[in-house]
Amino acid sequence: MKRGTLKYRAEFERPDRVPDGYGGFEDRWIAEFGRLAALRAVNPAKGDERTTESGEMQVMGHMLTVRDDSDTRRIASNWRVTVMGRTMAVRGVGFPMNGEIRISVQEGAAQ
Repeated sequence: MKRGTLKYRAEFERPDRVPDGYGGFEDRWIAEFGRLAALRAVNPAKGDERTTESGEMQVMGHMLTVRDDSDTRRIASNWRVTVMGRTMAVRGVGFPMNGEIRISVQEGAAQ
């Protein structure tokens, strides 16, 4: 990976069930770690719009690239990532190759 290509700070979170203090549990996002990342838009596939109560919402795909390390190898497809204040759902994680990991993320789909 060339110097200067990792321009963005990516903050990764994973889902977890935590006690709510009343004998039950609630789902929360737990911050895991932050890494510098490269981000590029991927051509939207056919049918990348979802209908919500307020109307249609565009869902945009991106490819995020991070350096391969022991933390980034734990990223899973049920995680989410925030880059430049925009939260995106992780849709797929590639195999570590050449010191980097490519992650397919989707904007407009994270909960």
